[in-house]
Amino acid sequence: MESLQDLGQYTFKALLTNSVNKFADRPALALVGKKEITYKELNDKSIETSKLLLSFGLKAKSKVAIFATGRPEWGIAYFAIVNSGMIAVPLLPDFSDSEVLAIITHCEIDAIFVDSKLYEKLKKIEDKLPDIIIKLEDFSIIKGTKQKEITEKDLAAINVSEEDIASIIYTSGTTGRSKGVVLTHKNLVWNAIGGQWFHRINKMDRCLSFLPLSHVYEFTIGF
Repeated sequence: MESLQDLGQYTFKALLTNSVNKFADRPALALVGKKEITYKELNDKSIETSKLLLSFGLKAKSKVAIFATGRPEWGIAYFAIVNSGMIAVPLLPDFSDSEVLAIITHCEIDAIFVDSKLYEKLKKIEDKLPDIIIKLEDFSIIKGTKQKEITEKDLAAINVSEEDIASIIYTSGTTGRSKGVVLTHKNLVWNAIGGQWFHRINKMDRCLSFLPLSHVYEFTIGF
């Protein structure tokens, strides 16, 4: 069972580093029936995506939305955001264009990852979207201009602490308008680690994720 002694601190960076150290070549994420990516590949791809985000001039505490259905690239994008000190804002895939607009305006989103299918939903509000838009399937740039090249040294200089904000989660609005909930690295990672007390898993187990990864329950317990 993983614990604080294994991680060192309750941050996503420490969580992923611990997983890579122990399970580098084990499958981490996959679409059903498709090729898996390993924990090492997940880490490597998230580092490259962090560099991409930082190359636009984004910095610690910049807010980056993810508007997509569940897929390995969702996880890559999330780790890229939070491990570079930025704040992830996951959006439920069934949000309408008006709901997305309300959230990105309220939250003052700086960039957004979006998959091709859901991007079609945003065509009516395209002129109101952030200046940086990245296609999630292949991390190609839909909109935005790189300002500088980022090195491993630049990434290594970024310090992420337990009390840093990791995510702002917008609820489904069951009791009214969608509300933003601010969650730190420790909020989320502590709950994920604590979940092991209720259901033990080992490195050979598999988890089928069918709720959206932007749903905080699925994110914490499954992802």
